[in-house]
Amino acid sequence: MKKIIYTLLITSIFISGINAQKIEGIAGFIQSGYMNAPNAAKAFSQAYPDNTVGFANNYWLVGATAYYRNNSSVFMGDLQFGLQKVYSFSDKHAGAVYEEVLGKYGRIIKEGKNFWVYPSAGVGASLISLTSYDKIAGERENMKTQTLVSPTFDMGMNADFLLSKLRWNKNYYIGWISGIKAGYRFSVKSKKWKKDEDEFYKDAFNKIYEMPSYTNNAFYVTLSFGMGSFDKK
Repeated sequence: MKKIIYTLLITSIFISGINAQKIEGIAGFIQSGYMNAPNAAKAFSQAYPDNTVGFANNYWLVGATAYYRNNSSVFMGDLQFGLQKVYSFSDKHAGAVYEEVLGKYGRIIKEGKNFWVYPSAGVGASLISLTSYDKIAGERENMKTQTLVSPTFDMGMNADFLLSKLRWNKNYYIGWISGIKAGYRFSVKSKKWKKDEDEFYKDAFNKIYEMPSYTNNAFYVTLSFGMGSFDKK
């Protein structure tokens, strides 16, 4: 009987110790980075055949991320914009913009005194906007935009680092936090482009009358910086 009592007591102390080490808190970041979309240049050049060598697969990424951490679970919301330069050919100009909004779940697999590492999976939507216009006498004319929205899935690896003075001896942390995120996004192939005009203009600039099918897949890596507040319970 005594052995059972001692066993239960030790078990309860052990569980209490585990519970005391649970970490809960929130963090918010701004982020910047790089994205490579392997299908972009080929598809966009089909839409604008006069500029077959102009477009690229590369984007500069900017965005924001916020998350809630509950022990080993991380629940994230992610918003990003990908920008390419505007490509010019003759008096014609065209550019591409990437946007995404995702909800993600991560699970911490490695943790130190001032960092944690976690893989993540997410789902949401991404959008590609292709905008073209003429520039005549310094003014933009005949502006046209077509957009493609796709369901998007994300698989990533993340690491966060606490940068301010650690106060874990007082069971809390509040201060600066940075992060590194890398991963791959993939979406369903689609050609359901939406135009901002009532009629599709069949001019010399758009020589094909149907937009190409496009798969909005991409590799990305970002650096982030922000604030976090966490408690040990």
